Amino acid sequence: MPIYAVKNTETGQLRLVEAKRPISAINHVVGTMFTVAEADARDGVELGRQGGTVEIAGQSAEDIEEDRQRYQESVTKLVGEGPGLLAAIATNQPVTPDVESDEAE
Repeated sequence: MPIYAVKNTETGQLRLVEAKRPISAINHVVGTMFTVAEADARDGVELGRQGGTVEIAGQSAEDIEEDRQRYQESVTKLVGEGPGLLAAIATNQPVTPDVESDEAE
């Protein structure tokens, strides 16, 4: 079997893996570094806190960054940049209710 060089594009770490096909080498390395499960609401909240977005398999890093920027622009248009509950949620800021609003009750 051939030996494949699997390189982490973020860290530069190189691993040599003997496998029948390149995808088998990648799967071997990924399987030792990551786990996968269907996402739930908590995962979505945590990703939002980290400033991440949902990625689409097969999309390039540039496409993902463009989608993230479009999302941020949409949120800004929807909730504005000033104070308010939706703006606070979108920017992960604490909410201080206005004593004259319904939020204070």
